[in-house]
Amino acid sequence: MERLYLEDKAGDTLLYSNNLQLDLPIYPLLFKNELNIDDVVSNGLITNITRGSDPEVFNFTFFINTFSTTSDSTSTTEPMSISLGDFSLTNWKIDYKDAYLGIELTTELGELNTSISSFDLENMKYEVSDLSLEETRIKYVQTHAFPVTNDTTTPLPYVNMGEFNLNQITLTYQSQSDGINTNLKLGEISLTDVLADISNNTYK
Repeated sequence: MERLYLEDKAGDTLLYSNNLQLDLPIYPLLFKNELNIDDVVSNGLITNITRGSDPEVFNFTFFINTFSTTSDSTSTTEPMSISLGDFSLTNWKIDYKDAYLGIELTTELGELNTSISSFDLENMKYEVSDLSLEETRIKYVQTHAFPVTNDTTTPLPYVNMGEFNLNQITLTYQSQSDGINTNLKLGEISLTDVLADISNNTYK
């Protein structure tokens, strides 16, 4: 697929992809509530995601609603099973602005190659065989503190990686409410057997 373009209701760019190839079986998606994505090769993607003060509404919500169907409120729907495989991404630019959470995130991705062996979105558990990230700039700005919530049911991420490689990464973190401004440049870093279990505060 070449030169895919989507815009939001304001006429601004929601997503543009110069070139995209992937393996996406349609039958499991339509009839088994399964999303299986593998062998993804993408070059030249631009996406702009925004959310205002309403936590339920993103600038892409209208697009999802277009394909959703009204269901009986008394019925329950099983969460979709998601399986991800190999990804090779180059020349991505991601702009995410979230007024509700106070997040402004800009990513200029040079090259990302990864192989995901397990993706459990419901329980926030992810197994990654390998991940390589190169020539990438990430800027994270926290404009205000996170909203207070009493929700304790949402699990925290558990990520296990076999191999983790970084090369030429620039990170910028700013917290306007705390007056923090941090810049970090990373050269070549290679790690194996990386574990981040946030709920148990375990990192290896």
